[in-house]
Amino acid sequence: MLRIITARTNRQLNGMIIELSSRSESHRRQHLLAEQRIEHALNLLDGQDNDLARQLRAALKGDQL
Repeated sequence: MLRIITARTNRQLNGMIIELSSRSESHRRQHLLAEQRIEHALNLLDGQDNDLARQLRAALKGDQL
């Protein structure tokens, strides 16, 4: 009986580990994509020198306005 419980518990734990690993990978990809989008937006703002461009640049970099 203990073997059945242990096997079932191991399957459940393995399933949870796989799910958490998958979630972690998904979050990592989302984070990387967000960083790439911010970098792209900053590149689009390069060369523009007006108040809106400065405010957007500061917001994208997390600077205080």
